[in-house]
Amino acid sequence: MSLVPGPSSRVPRPEEPQSIGQTTWLVKALFVTLGVVLMLVAMDVIPADTANVHAPPAILFAAGLAFGCIGAIGFAERRAADHPRAYPLAVALLMTSFAAIAILVTIASHDESLLVGPFVLKGPAVDIFGKLVLTLAALIQSAIAVWCWRAVLRRRR
Repeated sequence: MSLVPGPSSRVPRPEEPQSIGQTTWLVKALFVTLGVVLMLVAMDVIPADTANVHAPPAILFAAGLAFGCIGAIGFAERRAADHPRAYPLAVALLMTSFAAIAILVTIASHDESLLVGPFVLKGPAVDIFGKLVLTLAALIQSAIAVWCWRAVLRRRR
């Protein structure tokens, strides 16, 4: 039995892969709106109850930037051929916001808990493990962001 889907695969595959650009304008607008709202909450333009917000403002802002970029990329995808330099720039901004989220969560994390089935593990060993995994994720995402920015800068030449 092969894990690679082939002609005998039972899962129907679409002819073209789906992307955010093929969704309705409402979904794209919701991503942009959510992003803007998160950024405005992070900047205290929209007041929020601090008991309900469990993330530092920097993480909220980076998450808002990520959601906004996803929506903007959705709107821009159909015009990517018309503006070949702008679309990779939007993707690089998205990857940078993902890297910022990973870095900021790594910095802000403390008192980590690890859920394994019904068991909750806590303590200094779990904190060290959590910081290690979060740091690895931040490094990987940062490398992806750097790669995207290199691609943008190469296209500008």
